[in-house]
Amino acid sequence: MDCRTVRCDWAFEVKRKHWQGRGFTLVELLVVIAILTILAAFLLPTLRTARRIANRTACAANFKQCGVALISYTNVYRKKMPQSGLDITEPCEYLRDTVDLRPQIEDFLDNNFNVWMCPAVPDSIPIDDPSNTGTELRCNYFFFPGKTFGSLSTPRSVSEMSSGDRIMSDLAYQYYDAWRANHSDGGSLFTPYANNPSLTTFKEGSPFGSNGLFADTHVKWFGGGQLVDEGGNSVWTLFVPPKE
Repeated sequence: MDCRTVRCDWAFEVKRKHWQGRGFTLVELLVVIAILTILAAFLLPTLRTARRIANRTACAANFKQCGVALISYTNVYRKKMPQSGLDITEPCEYLRDTVDLRPQIEDFLDNNFNVWMCPAVPDSIPIDDPSNTGTELRCNYFFFPGKTFGSLSTPRSVSEMSSGDRIMSDLAYQYYDAWRANHSDGGSLFTPYANNPSLTTFKEGSPFGSNGLFADTHVKWFGGGQLVDEGGNSVWTLFVPPKE
């Protein structure tokens, strides 16, 4: 047997046993943790921004499909927008008393109500989900069938609309000065009514923007500082994209 081979094998085995039993020192672990922390500090804001952009883009695609459906509706029914809930100050309402938006537009959406909700809100529930059992139902998209705020229950005709008129936007409002918004900086998920899970959004963060759908079906993103006060009541105030 070659003595040199024996010596090499023996030396390798000694080193292997040494490293197997050694493990990491506390200093080495702290260095690794510090490196990972620094990397996370660089990567997390980038990932957060990428997620926001993806949600914003998906939301815009939803609005685009809703816009096509609504314009198709006007081409069939008297050139007027469909009617939403009868409450003239709540553009997120789609059912009140005998007025229900869903059967009016379901054929034009191919029964795909998944586009009538914001993808920026995790686990959003579509408005045709059977878990919505209340007699007055709302969702996390605003719909403006009326000509102006305060006359939302009177649908506009196409002849009354200009290309820059708002048709839909993301939910964004202040409730006793606390924000409720789909595209939110911070905050926590919030569903005010157990029998209406379609009205789920973020609360107590601040809106960093909203998509707006306009009468010519173009969709545009507006930053939080561009949203305008559209009025409300003593409890809450709506904030929506400006007219184009």
